[in-house]
Amino acid sequence: TSKASFRQGATFVAHLARLRFGKMSLFAMIGAVGAIANLGIMWALTALGVPYIWAAIIGAEVTIIGNFILQEKFVFADMRTDARGLGGRFAASFTFNNVEAALRIPVMALMVETWHISSVLATGLSLIVAFFARFLFHSLVVYAPARRGRTEAAVSEPKPDTAAIRVLRAIDAEAMKPG
Repeated sequence: TSKASFRQGATFVAHLARLRFGKMSLFAMIGAVGAIANLGIMWALTALGVPYIWAAIIGAEVTIIGNFILQEKFVFADMRTDARGLGGRFAASFTFNNVEAALRIPVMALMVETWHISSVLATGLSLIVAFFARFLFHSLVVYAPARRGRTEAAVSEPKPDTAAIRVLRAIDAEAMKPG
């Protein structure tokens, strides 16, 4: 009889994904859990008679907070020490995800009203589209190393590359970084 537990199996699968796909795979797994929770909350609330827009907003808020907690622990734990403090990371993540939801939910409503598809399906489609923007923002902004005071060496360094070059290098570095 095996002594392996479900938790050990999940840890093994997460480790394999992290080795193969880096941080993006863990971010995607947490995003998938959040999306399922979001859709479940939305389904339950609409089944109880809550209008689908309000159900989408409530589902988004609950999963924004839940996803942040899971990302802190499992995806970006190694980047926390160099990044800004917990409050700053949460504020940046919460603000970005709420702006994203404020853009995504009207698009979802438009799909429901024009394509006549289920609000849960429309929400799922909009969450998939928003995934990459969320990953890039969290990798490059929320967990970016905090700026420290300038030293004499920093003052004498040559001018940095353009912002576009820095973003491309950061994306490349994040994509190639093991979990």
